[in-house]
Formats: sequence, structure tokens, C-alpha cells
Amino acid sequence: MNTSSLTPFVLCFGLVSIASGCGTASSSGPYDRGDAAADLAPMLDADASTGDSLIADDKLSVDDTPVPPEDLGSPPDAVPPPPDVTPTGTLFSRCSREADCAGIPNGGCYADFPGGLCLRTCTRNTDCTAAGVCLDGVCFPRCSPGTRSCLAYGAFCGEQGPGVYSCVPSCPTTPAPGALACFSATPCDPWLGFCATDRFTGADNGAPCRTKNDCHSRNCFGERFADGQPSGFVGGYCTSSTGRPADRAYTGSTTLPRGNCPPGGIAIPATGSLTGSVEADAALCYRGCTADGDCRSGYRCQHNVHGSSITYANGFCYPAACGAARPCPAGYSCQTVRVGTTTLQLCGACTPTCAGRPCGPDGCGGTCGTCPTGQTCSAVGSCSCTPTCAGRTCGPNGCGGACGTCPTGQTCNTAGTCSCTRDCTGRTCGSDGCGGTCGTCPTGQMCNTSSGACVACVRNCTGRTCGPDGCGGTCGSCPTGMECGTVGTCAAAPCDPVRQTGCATGQRCTISRTGAPTCTTSVGTTPIGFPCVIDGDCGRRAFCATIGGSQVCRNLCRTDTDCSGGRCAIPIDGTTTFRVCTRTCDPVSGSGCMAGDGCVLFDTGTSAEVTDCLPEGLSTRGTSCSGPDGCRAVLSCVASTCREVCTAGGACSSGTCSRVTGWTRYGACIR
Repeated sequence: MNTSSLTPFVLCFGLVSIASGCGTASSSGPYDRGDAAADLAPMLDADASTGDSLIADDKLSVDDTPVPPEDLGSPPDAVPPPPDVTPTGTLFSRCSREADCAGIPNGGCYADFPGGLCLRTCTRNTDCTAAGVCLDGVCFPRCSPGTRSCLAYGAFCGEQGPGVYSCVPSCPTTPAPGALACFSATPCDPWLGFCATDRFTGADNGAPCRTKNDCHSRNCFGERFADGQPSGFVGGYCTSSTGRPADRAYTGSTTLPRGNCPPGGIAIPATGSLTGSVEADAALCYRGCTADGDCRSGYRCQHNVHGSSITYANGFCYPAACGAARPCPAGYSCQTVRVGTTTLQLCGACTPTCAGRPCGPDGCGGTCGTCPTGQTCSAVGSCSCTPTCAGRTCGPNGCGGACGTCPTGQTCNTAGTCSCTRDCTGRTCGSDGCGGTCGTCPTGQMCNTSSGACVACVRNCTGRTCGPDGCGGTCGSCPTGMECGTVGTCAAAPCDPVRQTGCATGQRCTISRTGAPTCTTSVGTTPIGFPCVIDGDCGRRAFCATIGGSQVCRNLCRTDTDCSGGRCAIPIDGTTTFRVCTRTCDPVSGSGCMAGDGCVLFDTGTSAEVTDCLPEGLSTRGTSCSGPDGCRAVLSCVASTCREVCTAGGACSSGTCSRVTGWTRYGACIR
């Protein structure tokens, strides 16, 4: 059979964003849709922005069987031809051979249409009569949406450009008896809708695509709209065009129809609405499904068509709105997209952010890496180690540090505890090697620390009026206000703010503005831990210390032993010899402080993990702070942010207990 053939093409619908080459003359042809993304707006439900679905979300079963003849409308031969169509031998009449179209200038019998159709080549619309339109050099029957006129040609009415519509072949793979069908020499290609031998190869509908050439249909919905916004079609989506089945295929059934789509496909009106289209208008073929698991990642099985109240048993794979309950695949992030007047959350390709992050999420659903064994990933993407010292007083902490050291003469065992074997062999006095003694010497004798033996003691007070005599006694004592020097003579005691010596009766020794000990007559009565304005508000052995933004009376100290339960940790300007004591409390529970104070944890520059009771601040969890007293109760200022404190490796009431540099006993809760 000698017949002509058309160049296969894909249509531009209202559902499709107009792309380069769609509706304009181009190297690709005026019917080539290119790689434009689908316009999602016609398919949206009113509640699409909730993150559940762009259309609907019920279970289904795929129906791959052809729609019965009655569901496709009356047999085409019974449909009256359009007014400009004559029965035989003229433009747009039926044909089975070239001779049937011999009377048409530049005409031929085109077997691409089911049953054959007389067409002709053209250079302008006037070559095609009022019933036709010149497209890509060939006359096609002109049509109007909603008229069903294309049924007479085994075609559907598709938009070729703004306001320009023509009949486009839509061949059935299994034609109903009496219906228009392809000739045996040119079987139906359901991906193209043409009667033709396989002209193209490529992926099935619903498969990912980068360009149109990846798809058998030569129609690829791209990942982005023309304006650059994500389309939601993750990885691209192959689809094809066909004719819309009759109303009863949708309204008289609980399963969505396949129509003339390829096997496994579902025909959805191109307008996205059942009420806005009729039989033989354009439809798009999507991949059919029964559940979300039948679709690729980033898609879900939709069970409703906008404009219909029916929840169908089957459905089609369509982009899923993303959110916390439905994250995007790796390499994509959930992005806000505006389609018309509707705002959606759709998956769009993203670039992983891993600069300076050896671990943790990359912002695109993947990870920047994992941490070595024994380390954990922090909220900022860095690997850190949580010391393991529970039940251990010495030995390694698992992070390159130690849980503590043993006293002289003791060793750390494998269980992480200090132990010592007492050694007094041949010794009657002196050290036993474990912090104890092997015995004491009687009066008049002294211990030879090297040999551990008691030897006769010769009292030595030559030139000494005070201090030890070398035999366990003293050479004398000093009067009040004086102290014994290292050479064993009495001298006036210097001003000592810790021991409160060296000042006259009624005075107290404190620290001057220059950091030197000095005597003052200002002896205040403000208790330890209470606010003060000047140093004179505090009593003996106390100092008005500035801690963060607070001023409180605190005990003076040289070492921790000078503090009752606290630490000698708060520095004083101008001196490194003296500091003030902190107050011991629990920064995790907030206990140990008087009303109005909060237990805070901070570093002083010379001491880490210092706890103290300070007046409660105003800043709340997660807000900025500038000092240890800036946060509300049970919060501490960590890295300039108010955070909950946790025991290292422990739990948080909200968030994860993360390691803080320099801290071993505590961590900070990061959400």
C-alpha cells in the first residue's frame, strides 16, 4: 500500500507551559513541546498546600484493559462529519490508498491517522480551506475544543499554539469492532498516537528523563518551569498525549480509564478537570499505580481528578507535595513554589552544602559523611567525642583525654580506678607508698624518711624564737599581730585578705583597685552571695566581685581549699594571687541556689566548667546572651546562646546533648 506519512509530533496543551519551539516556528517543528515542565495549577486541590498531595491520596488497582467501545462514545463511522468534510476524494476524507486522494493538489493518503486520511502539503492556511490549518507544511483538520468533531478522524482536538487547534491522531492499540483502526502495515504506536512502525525508542511514561529524546513519546516534563521554579517532577517525567475518553469512563466507573494510552497508563484530561473538557479533547497519559510504592521517589499515587468527587480505586503517579512527613529524595530539597495564586512545597534539585562539614546532613537529603567509631556528629556538622568516665576515676576517657590521675604511689587499673599496694617492709615510720605511714616515732626521736627508721632527735632552736624545733616541738610562738617567718623569727604580719591578718583592730584586709592587699576601715554586713554596690558593702574575708553583669559579695581565696565546697575560680582585676570563691550548684537541675538566683555553668578563662549561683537573667532558650548571668533559670550562656545544660553523654528535655570544647563533665542541648 503506497501511503504518505507524517513527522510524529507532541502537542502543546493548556496543561503544558509554552516552551521554545511550542507554537512557534523552530528547528524542532511547531508541534514539538520540548522539555517544558507541566503547569501544575489546573491539577491542584484546594488543600494542596497542606503537604499531603497535589491531587488526592487513596489506594487503587491499575486497570490496563482498553475502555469498552461504549465508553469511547459512538463508533466514529456513525459520527456525522464536520460541515467542510465530504465523503470521498477530497481533503480530510477517508482513504486506504494514494489513488483515493488523487484529486487533491499535493495530496496523499496519510496512514498515520486510523483508517487513513487524505491530507495535502501547504505553505499557508488558505491552502487548507476553512476546515483546515497548515501545520509544519501539512494540512490538518481544524477543530474547536468541546465539539467532539475529531472523533470522525480517530483523533483528538489539541492546541498547536494560542487559539490554534487541530485534530491529532489517537490510535487504539486494541480497536473496538467497527471503530477506526490502523492499517496492518502501520500498527499503532500508543506513545505517539500515530499509526506507524516504531519510529522512536525510549523510556515508558512515568520514567525519568533529561531531554525529550529519553522518552518513547518524545515528551519530557522537565524538573523546572520556564521561570526556573521547581516543577515537582523529580528527575523529569516521560508522558504522552491522547484523546480524552467519554464522560462515562470517569463518572460511571470507580477506576480511572486507560483510553488510548500505552499499557500501564492512565488518561487524565489535559485541563486537569473533568468538567472543563469533553470526549476527544486532549488528555495526558501518566503512569498508573495502585499505591505510593508503585511510583518513583518524589511521587505519590493520586486517586482523584480535580473536578470530580469520585475517589478512584486506581490512580496515577504525580508529584507529591513535600514536608516534614514526606521528605525529598537525596539531591533534592523542599522548596516553596508559587503557581498562579497557589503556593506549594515541591521537591527541587539542590547543591549539597558540605564545606567544613565532615558529617551530618548535606541539605539535600544525603550526608556529608560519618564520624569515626566513638565519635558523634554535632549540630554544626563536626565530629566530636563524648568522654566515657562513668565509674572511672583515672585512665583514658575514650576521647584522647583522661578521667583523672592517681595520687603519688597509686596506679590506675584496667577498671579505671586507682589502687596501691602498701609497702612497709623494713620501715617503722615514714610513708607506706600509698599515702599513709608505716608508723610514728616516739617523743625525742625523728623519722629518717629515706630509711624509714626512727633516730634520736637533737632539738635545734639556735637563733630561732618561733617555728618548729626539728623534733616535733616548737621554738616558741609569736604575739598577736605578728607571725613566724621562714628563718624562725617573729615579724609584723602582712595584710592577708584570706587569713585576715596584718590590719589593726576594727579594720579588714581587702584587694585594692590595683590588685594589692590593703587595710580598710570599711567593714560591711552584706552576706555572701547577696548583691553589693561597692567593696565596702562586704564583710571580712569578702570582696564585691563582678561576675558577668552582676556584683555580689564573695569569699576571697588563693586555692580551692580556701572555699567551702566551691572553687577558687573567679579572677580579680590586677592580681593573679587572689580570686573569689564560686558557689556549688547543679546546672542540670538548677538546684543549690537561693530564690531569685539561677545555677549557671561557664568558663572563666583560667578555669573550665565553673558552676555558680547568679541573679537570674531575662534571655530565654535559644536567644543570644553576653555573660553567665544573662539567661533565665536552668539555662547557661554557651557560645553566646542561652542553652539547657546536660550531663556529658546524657539526655536533654529537648534536643541532643552535644559536646562543648573544653568540657568533660557537661554538654549543651542543641535542638
